[in-house]
Amino acid sequence: MKFLKKLKLPAWIFIGLVLGILAGLCFLGNPDFTTNYIKPFGTIYINLLKFLVVPVVLTSIISGVVSMGDIKRVGSVGWKTIVYYLCTTVVAIVIGLAFASGAKALNLFPVLEVSGLEYEASSSSVMDVIVNIFPSNMWASFTDANMLQVIVIALFLGAGILMAGEKAKPFSTWIDSVYAVIMKIMMMIIKITPIGVFCLMCNVVAVNGPSIVGSLFLVILVAFLAYIVHFLVCYGVLRYVPVRQEVRPVR
Repeated sequence: MKFLKKLKLPAWIFIGLVLGILAGLCFLGNPDFTTNYIKPFGTIYINLLKFLVVPVVLTSIISGVVSMGDIKRVGSVGWKTIVYYLCTTVVAIVIGLAFASGAKALNLFPVLEVSGLEYEASSSSVMDVIVNIFPSNMWASFTDANMLQVIVIALFLGAGILMAGEKAKPFSTWIDSVYAVIMKIMMMIIKITPIGVFCLMCNVVAVNGPSIVGSLFLVILVAFLAYIVHFLVCYGVLRYVPVRQEVRPVR
């Protein structure tokens, strides 16, 4: 028991993964049970993660903007944040497509075919992209989890708090309190990750059979290789980007 208490979260996640595979093998003849009674708990875990994304991004950026204490710095940080988000997203898409195309060309894992779905490619001009950055409905941006619009909303709210001065102190304090609460909730959800992994993996193996394990392993391996390349490219380049530091006189 003492050994189990010393295990870290990654170890518990791996244990949940292995147990999920073994449990899925036990339910090979009865996948309906896992789909109806085990998978829903994994879906709940995924939903909890999704519901936290917008509050975490919104409150953390607002708190960061307010902590600057100077409205003049918000504009500079704001456009840099948007440019950074767009550039890293484009790099991630290019790397992801490159690795996916390479894996498909090498036939490392089977292509999953989904029937009943039709995709229509659409092209947008640069101006359309710029216009879509700025939301017309705050709540729609939250419900759609449009992260770029959420960032813009957070920047405007943070700038508004700084411009309002003392009148916005209660709102600023409330945002800090919400951020602290959200972080505690996130830690609670992260702790149940092994259970979520177990439930999802159990259903996947029970429905698709043991052969899916090898395919999933290759998918995860390719994904992690793409993550590593993205990390090295983005942060490797940013490491050499000069950062201007303001020197303030000592009073």
